[in-house]
Amino acid sequence: MQQHNWVTFTKGRIHVTGCAHCGQVLLPTNENTECYKVSMSDNLLAKKGFRATGYMMPPRTRHVA
Repeated sequence: MQQHNWVTFTKGRIHVTGCAHCGQVLLPTNENTECYKVSMSDNLLAKKGFRATGYMMPPRTRHVA
């Protein structure tokens, strides 16, 4: 299973967090879902004029002691 690579996309003054691989916008329901990697030309956010401007750390895993 390929995990999402969450980055910040920017278009003008709009900033959204999306996957650099597939173009999905980060939502609580898809944070840990499988990523279907596509080329950057097929990335939905890139097609809409957004560009990757920053990178986020992968989600933290919670350790139970």
